Parts: sequence; C-alpha cells; structure tokens
Amino acid sequence: MVKTGSWTKWGLLGIVAWTAAANVGAAAEAPATVEQAAAVWNGTTWPVPPGVKDPQRQRAGLSYEVGGDAQTAFAFQQKALAAAQWKELPGGYLGKESSSGTYRKGTFLLSLSTFNAQPGTANVSLIAHGNVDLGKLPVPAGAKVSFAGPASVMYFTPAAPDKTTEAIAGLLSKLGWQPHGSAGAARNYKHNAVLLTAYVARTAPPDEKTSISYSTQMMSVDLPAPPQASRLQYADVTRTLSFDTPVSITDTVAAYQKALQPLGWKATLKEPVKEDNNSVMIFRNSANDMLTLTMHEFEGQTRGELALATAPELEAKTQREKAAAQKLLASKPTTLPTEAIAIPPTAKDVTMREGEITMTVAAGQAKPLGTALTDAGWKAGEHVAEAMAGTLSFTKGDARLTIVYLDTGVLPAEVSLTAIGVKLDRAAAR
Repeated sequence: MVKTGSWTKWGLLGIVAWTAAANVGAAAEAPATVEQAAAVWNGTTWPVPPGVKDPQRQRAGLSYEVGGDAQTAFAFQQKALAAAQWKELPGGYLGKESSSGTYRKGTFLLSLSTFNAQPGTANVSLIAHGNVDLGKLPVPAGAKVSFAGPASVMYFTPAAPDKTTEAIAGLLSKLGWQPHGSAGAARNYKHNAVLLTAYVARTAPPDEKTSISYSTQMMSVDLPAPPQASRLQYADVTRTLSFDTPVSITDTVAAYQKALQPLGWKATLKEPVKEDNNSVMIFRNSANDMLTLTMHEFEGQTRGELALATAPELEAKTQREKAAAQKLLASKPTTLPTEAIAIPPTAKDVTMREGEITMTVAAGQAKPLGTALTDAGWKAGEHVAEAMAGTLSFTKGDARLTIVYLDTGVLPAEVSLTAIGVKLDRAAAR
C-alpha cells in the first residue's frame, strides 16, 4: 500500500523485510528477453488517460504529460496496474506534488512516478526493471548490505573503489553479464535484454568507505555490442547504441550479422552502402522493424551507432512526409514547371498524375531509375537503399523528388515517384 505524505522508518523496514522474504527460496531465473518482458508489460500498448497527446512509448517505458496533479495522475495508473494483476509493494509515496510506487507481477518489477511539471500539469513515468533479483547478485567479499529495496540495493565495503569495480566485473562475468558502457562511477552490464547498473563510489570523510549500488532497467530492444567496444552508450529513449571499436568496418558488419541473426534480424544488403562519409547497413525482422548500423572511421577506430525504428514508426514517418509534401504543394503557385522523366520502355501499369508517377518495372531495375535522374541534373540526397525496398531522395533547385520502390528480385518491381515543386511528365522515347 502507498504511504501518504511522507516516508517513515516503517516504510523502509517494510521494504527490507519484503526483500528478505522474497529472497528466501526464490528460484533462479535467467534475465528476461525483450519478448518475455513485453509479454508481461508493454509500454507501447499500455493505457493512458483520455486527452493525452504524444505519449513517449517504448516497450520498456512510457512517459507523458496529463492535466491535473501528480496524485490524480498516479491514481489512474495505480488502478490500471491493479486491474492487470500488478501488486503494489511497500515503501511507496503519495502526495499532491509527487507520487511514486513499485509494482511486481511474478518476478517482474515496474516503477511508477508522477510529479507536477507546472501548475495544472503532471508528468508520468513508468519504467520496466526486468526480472533480476538484485539481492542475489554477487558482491565482493566483505561487503555489507545497507539498503535492500525491490528496485535497488546498496552495500558498503572498506575496499577501494577501483578494486571493488574490478571485483564486481569479474563476479558478474561469471554469471553471463557483459560490459555495456559506463558513465562516471557507474558501470553498465547486459544480460539478454536486462541492463544492470553498478555504481561504485567513495563516501565522504571521516567515515570513508566504498558504496556499491545495483539497479536494473529493461531494454526496449536487445542491441548487442560489437567486439572490443569502448565508449559504449545505450539510450532506451532513442533505442540507440553508440560505440567505438578497433575492429574494421568490414569485420564489425560481420560480427553484427552473426550476433543479430539469432535475435531474428536479417541483413537486407550484402555489404554496407555509402552515405556521405558513413557506411550504412540495414537489418529487418519479421515484424518489418528496422535496425540501422551506421559507421565511419575515427582516429584509427570504427565509430558506430546501431538504432531501431519500428514498423509503425516508419509508416508514421512516411505519412508525415506525404502530408508535408501535400501541404507544401498546396502552398505553391498553381502553375509549376514541368519535369520530363525518362521511363523505361518496358515499364508497365504506368499511371501519370501531376506530381506522381507509379509503374512496375522488371525485377532488379528499380534502383537504376535514380541514376537516370542524376544524369538529368538531379542531386542525390538522403537514400535508404536496401536490397528489396528503399527510398531515394533528389533535389533540383527548389524542387524535390522521391523514389519509393519494392523490388523482391523475383516479381516485377513496384515504383512510385513523388515530386514537390514540379509537375511530372513522361520524357519522349529516344
């Protein structure tokens, strides 16, 4: 039950007692995968109050702003969690200015917090913490527990911070936890899709000792690190992993192809494509989500970024671009210049509109249409060119033209050309 108004020693003792009871006889369980965690709680489908605009949804998190105060906003999610059989744990806080609570379902943990962002508006955040029992994670010999809660634990040890950090890394490695970035005194470790943060710091004098704290968070996407990675940083809000590695771009691609295949991802390109100074590789899964691996050479290393875009997000982006194009077109003068487009003589099902051409061409002949445009004076812009599908962008003066294609290599390729700032016409056959 949530305590109203303030923390008390009984709330803290309740957390410690609950944790101790939970650790007795609890069965060992592997850290959850993205799919396992999303089956228990999924931020992309979790309810929000009516009228909420643009909630920030991830599989492992949800945040939004809502009218009212923190306590009212908390009550909405409190009711939703209870209806979904989430059990509220001891030690919560309920107040008009801010509220917080931790919930358990089976072995999975979830935290809920709200606070008043400004008068009449509350910020709401739900974070999935996964299924790791923090009290059972190893700590160096001599470390004594100081605080034990469901979502964080803390220990003290007389050992120096550097020795403690080294010891923790060794102990976690034996259990399958792999280094996954750092920030100051915090070290991150990954096992499946659970991200564990181990924070090690020295307390202030005169009673100097080293504190150790553990906390976890689910990752919304399982992004493995490349070999020998450094400067490793993962952001769940953007679902992006950035890194440096001494491994070449070619070998980094090979390593990712091997690591991502068991996770259901397949490369859509035989080799990376060049975009400006970057080498880009695209991976897709059965849901048509997209992972983009972007790399370039930096000070003798490969600097890279692996980022996820879900199928619904990609579709929403396409719709936004179409809407923007239509709005821009509507704002232009009614009389537009005409651009003659060379259409392959073998093209079929050609449909001509003022600003759009659709057609089918022979398998494997979709991307060469872009070459014809550059030969006609169009400047290539942002390209996402995959083996079976892609978007090619071009500009000429104030005009913009986009080619979208679907080319399986077996059936005839479907192609559409959409223009802004010019009318499209068919060039005379040569």
